[in-house]
Amino acid sequence: MSNPTFIISKKELRDHLTSKKFIIIVALLILFYLALNAFSTTVIAQYGFRIRLFRQLSGGLVSNISLIAPLLGIALAYDALSGEREKGSLKLLLSRPIYRENVINGKILGGFIAISIAMIITTIVGSVSAIVIWGASPIFEDLTRLIVFTLLSILFTMCYYSLSLFFSSISNKSSRSAIIGISIWIFFTIVLPMVSSLIAFSILGPPPSLPGPPTNATTPGQIQVSEEFRNYARKLNEISSSINVYSINYHFTTVSNRLFQTITMGPVGQSQQTREISILDALSSSAINIFIMIAFTIFFIILSYISFTRKEEK
Repeated sequence: MSNPTFIISKKELRDHLTSKKFIIIVALLILFYLALNAFSTTVIAQYGFRIRLFRQLSGGLVSNISLIAPLLGIALAYDALSGEREKGSLKLLLSRPIYRENVINGKILGGFIAISIAMIITTIVGSVSAIVIWGASPIFEDLTRLIVFTLLSILFTMCYYSLSLFFSSISNKSSRSAIIGISIWIFFTIVLPMVSSLIAFSILGPPPSLPGPPTNATTPGQIQVSEEFRNYARKLNEISSSINVYSINYHFTTVSNRLFQTITMGPVGQSQQTREISILDALSSSAINIFIMIAFTIFFIILSYISFTRKEEK
């Protein structure tokens, strides 16, 4: 007899891949990537900036995933259990010789595979479009960073999937779990960053004014940045980060930005050398952020197990 977990996960995966919500969200990710590449082409044509593939993609990859990937996790999990409960199929399913653990294991496995497929597809499309549009030639390290980033994106999406799954396990209505999940996404993505910035500005006051471009500037938009302004920006970031640390989005963007980190292009007053942070250094310096994302996912999956296995279906 086939394992019930794999049977349920296969059905769950098929339902996800053919659902309108999955197709729409993946299409949004791809469209954002294509728009980013088109915009970047304009910037290159205007300023002549040409950098390696992962540098060209890094900003858009991180911002796109941090904005849209949570919606994918929420969309795949908000009705995973509550939807079955509403239709009455959950009670019928549990009347068969199937353990509750098989049901939730199958749901999680199917969701994980669907999320992995979505992240892999969008990363490949984004990378190929950059190569086609820009004529960029990626090296092995570029591809390695993109693979690592894809794994981080899957983990980040699973954070929201596990969170949404928990609310689905305790809700009798899918609409309720969807509203809670989207509300948390809005809070982490929009509200908390705005609040942290407002608090930081209220503490530090207005920033020191930036001087105009130096007379000997050779790079478009080049300006001299004073030490006072650098200290202000550093303190502003420290205060904001101390508040945003409570958002799971912050931990994803932190480790992702370190993965793609390099010195800013172009000289600021004087010539600078571009120095890349190795993949190992980026991951080791972000170990606590990765650990928090893993712990977050496991924590809400455990809560989902406890809630679902103890809840009686009526």
